[in-house]
Formats: sequence, C-alpha cells, structure tokens
Amino acid sequence: MRPDAEPRTTKRATGQDGVFLERRIYRRRRLIDGAKLLPLLAALMFLLPALIAGAQSEGGASTAMRLVYFFFVWFAMIMVAATVARSLDQSGRASTDAETATDPDENGSG
Repeated sequence: MRPDAEPRTTKRATGQDGVFLERRIYRRRRLIDGAKLLPLLAALMFLLPALIAGAQSEGGASTAMRLVYFFFVWFAMIMVAATVARSLDQSGRASTDAETATDPDENGSG
C-alpha cells in the first residue's frame, strides 16, 4: 500500500476515533467501485425490455424499437466505461506524480 493511501486516524471533538482518507484517494476508490458495478448495470439495462415484455401480454414494443434500445444502451455503456476509465487513469497519474515528487529515495539519492 502506498504511504499516501493509508488512512489516518483522527480524533473528533466527540472523542471518537475516525478514519480520514484524502479526497483524491476517496474519489479513486469510489470510481473503482463504480467500474465494478458497470457490468451489473449493463445486464439490468439489457434485460429490462424482456422484463417489461413479460409483464405486457398484448401490444408490446416492436423488434425494431428493441433493437434501437439495445444499441443505445450498448453505446451508452461504452461511453460511461470510457469516462470512468479516463477518470481512473487521470487520478492514477496524479497520485503517481505526487509520489515521485515527494519521495526522495526514487530521485536517485540512495
């Protein structure tokens, strides 16, 4: 575990111990959690028309509309995954840059 990733214990005014994570570490962990949930969200979105069609006995959406929905969800999931990946890459680069700037051992003095 990186030194900046370790939680620090803080003393609150109420006397309770709390764990403090830096904002960028907290944000990165939430992005990782969101990335892990994307496949479940995609599966739910792809199965939604089948669940709705099962509830409706007559009428229902046409095959063309379901196909448009399928490709729209597919494209939306690609865009969301790309956005999350870009955010994780940027936060990873920022934490790596911060580590190398503050760690004198990696700068060749050792």
